[in-house]
Amino acid sequence: MKKNKLFYKNIKKLCFFLAFGLILQLTVLFIIDQFVLGKRDIATSMKFKEVVDNNMKSKIPDPISLPSNVKDIKLSYNAKYISYIDNGELKIVNTVDNTTKTIDIPSNLSISCCRWIPNIERIYISVKKDTPKNTIFTFYYYDAKKDELNEVKNENKKDVKIIYNKNSKVKDMKISNLTGMNLIKLENSYSRNSLFTLSRMNEEKKVKIPDDNIKNIELMLNTDTIIYEKLPSNTINCVFRNNQIKKLNVHGIKNPSLITTDRDGIIYIASLKNKKTNTIYHRSLDDTVWHKTSLPFSVDKNSIYVINKDNIYINDSSNNTLTEIHSNVSKTYKGTLIGVYNNKMASMYNSKVIIDKLK
Repeated sequence: MKKNKLFYKNIKKLCFFLAFGLILQLTVLFIIDQFVLGKRDIATSMKFKEVVDNNMKSKIPDPISLPSNVKDIKLSYNAKYISYIDNGELKIVNTVDNTTKTIDIPSNLSISCCRWIPNIERIYISVKKDTPKNTIFTFYYYDAKKDELNEVKNENKKDVKIIYNKNSKVKDMKISNLTGMNLIKLENSYSRNSLFTLSRMNEEKKVKIPDDNIKNIELMLNTDTIIYEKLPSNTINCVFRNNQIKKLNVHGIKNPSLITTDRDGIIYIASLKNKKTNTIYHRSLDDTVWHKTSLPFSVDKNSIYVINKDNIYINDSSNNTLTEIHSNVSKTYKGTLIGVYNNKMASMYNSKVIIDKLK
């Protein structure tokens, strides 16, 4: 009798634990279905769209007055900030509230070159100090959004310096915000050039190339590949991460000249005749075929503005028009065109910067 009671007691315990386990399992499955898998179903029915700052996209600022005789006028990628040099000082104008800030660079240094970094509100600044024996270059960046100026330092917290020939200058800089690479073209007093790079960790390195007469330079923005145009042959060379140098195959393109690159890894080349072009070629480094685009009229290579392969603009300064070559839609402007910035254009007229929509 006692054995039967004990047996039934154990059966009850077993049934209780089985029921409890089943309830627990069903509860877990319910939670997964409603709060995990259910989210997948919701996601598949949602329509995602890019978040855009509509104020910056749609609102066009009033004309911005600048002092007379200023130099090196540039705009950030979204045309929110204007930079210029006035009596050796770097000024930054916020086009939204029309306020101007002077960037405080040490007085014993002079500004050699400034470049806005693509797709962020930050300007890269090269400064130099001439000594009896050489020129010392150091670097700063100013974050316009945060209103912060910082000296570029390496991972050991030491100032990044490039020591070069006396009376040299930074002739050009190309910067990729995707890879963190900064390509710097230096020029000495004899118009000879050298290329240097600063990595994402701000490691300085001289690019080992056999050429010292360099015209145009570009960076592949999605890799660390360097592209430069050699004079007087106008040969276009690529320098890869492993320091391998290869001549870019431009077979069939007469008098090729490097225009630019874009963030999609596309190279753009002009075919020059009498220093002008009516044809643009483009391809990626992985491609083997150049894609040809004919222009409606011949222009100076510097009058070509590339956003991407589907948005290429040419400037007709004699008629003050900017034309998108695929749609053949033209936009007029006043004064002298400064540049094209994503969905905006800027020009200088009567000492005022005028910003307008492209479309």
